[in-house]
Amino acid sequence: MPEGPLPQAGGVSRTVCVLSCLVCLLAGILLGNGLPQLLDTARRADPPREESAEQAQGPLPDGATARSESPSPESGRQNPAPAEPAPPASQEQHIARLEQALREQPDDAARWTELGNAYFDEKEHGKAIEAYGRSLALRPNNPNVLTDLGIMYRETGQYERALKCFDQAMRLEPAHEYARFNKGIVLLFDLHRHAEAKAVWQELLRLNPRAVAPDGTRLDELIRQCDKPLPPRQQ
Repeated sequence: MPEGPLPQAGGVSRTVCVLSCLVCLLAGILLGNGLPQLLDTARRADPPREESAEQAQGPLPDGATARSESPSPESGRQNPAPAEPAPPASQEQHIARLEQALREQPDDAARWTELGNAYFDEKEHGKAIEAYGRSLALRPNNPNVLTDLGIMYRETGQYERALKCFDQAMRLEPAHEYARFNKGIVLLFDLHRHAEAKAVWQELLRLNPRAVAPDGTRLDELIRQCDKPLPPRQQ
């Protein structure tokens, strides 16, 4: 799954994901890479056909700017006619096309990730888990996919599995801010393991002293919440 303010998860991770983590947060929504959006997984710009672990999402480091796309080459025609814009495909059509492509080429890890991202955005958590699992079976060491899979496990109440995914992502990429932030969310808001959440976020703060949650709340303020009793998570 990009560092600075933690990216919005809903999305790139989409890898770049992430969920909309409102810290009024006592509802505790994770970051994604990806993305969609944890930080909504602000996530996720649709992934290129082959996504590398370095393209993970995460908060952009301070002062970092998005890489601009190189301009496309000019056409040979002096006055090309404007192309008719194609109507945007619906998400349902997009998913159907991905499913058809995967029936024809089931060993395409990048497409399984893309399908998982589409299900993530549609809140089809079980289907997203299956698609991300297929992607990881083909390409096991993708920390962004592991982070988004962890978010989906968290959304289905499988908190220990979510933690395992975040831990695996951090083993592969110790500076993966999305995974670290999300692990703290699960520990604090879902499992009420305050001391562990505090330790996870203190390490994130060490890696990125200016890290903030998606709603702009400073991470050091969230860490202070680890010492307070929390209301039960709203369903």
